[in-house]
Amino acid sequence: MATSGRSLYETLGLVEDATFDEVKSAFRKLALKYHPDKNRGDPKSAEKFREIDLAYKILQKRLSNRDAEEKERLKNAIEVEAMHYADKMSRLTGGNLIRKQELIDGDERLRKEAVDALRRIKVQWPQLLEKYIDDLEKLLEAQYEVYVQKRDEGERTAVKMLKNALISAASEYDIQLSRLCQEAEISEKELMKREDLLDERYELRTKRTKEHIRSADAPQRKNCNQQILSFLSILKDLTYAKNVIEKETP
Repeated sequence: MATSGRSLYETLGLVEDATFDEVKSAFRKLALKYHPDKNRGDPKSAEKFREIDLAYKILQKRLSNRDAEEKERLKNAIEVEAMHYADKMSRLTGGNLIRKQELIDGDERLRKEAVDALRRIKVQWPQLLEKYIDDLEKLLEAQYEVYVQKRDEGERTAVKMLKNALISAASEYDIQLSRLCQEAEISEKELMKREDLLDERYELRTKRTKEHIRSADAPQRKNCNQQILSFLSILKDLTYAKNVIEKETP
């Protein structure tokens, strides 16, 4: 049997650029098929077994070290790219709540960067590289799911905080509004009593008192208006958060 590279691969039913893993797999299948214990009294099967056994031993000697080196290099590259992905995703989120689409877009961009970096590595066996690229994709997908869970947890926390803020703002608004109404009502009653009892001079004082009350009342009403605007802003944020949850809830 010829011992050239091509002839050895052909003996195992492979093409010349087959990986060492493919060589081992092909040998196992053929050895099982032509093994003497399964083909007693069949000289052709015995000869075929000797050929495939010799071809495998020669290729094993030629390829085993190179295969181990290439796998180690690709394994290290995967670990490096996974760390780069995690670092960039952490900076993207920054501990803040970001929109889900921003997270999806960031993942797609960073995942492409990692895969492209791996593809730039020169290897003897392209099919081995594809296998490691698939492993990298699975690893990055698992990391991405962690960021999705963190974002979803952050969103639930934000919604809870908005609800509490809304309740607090509404309660404060009611208190301030009640105080204003009560003060206005008491002032009007007191003024009506005094207007019936006092002379023109006192009526002038009463008029001044009303003006003073109105001027003192204006800042309070302005403060209430500001709280109302703050309440409406919180309500708008809460409505957005509620819509997000409803869209993502199956």
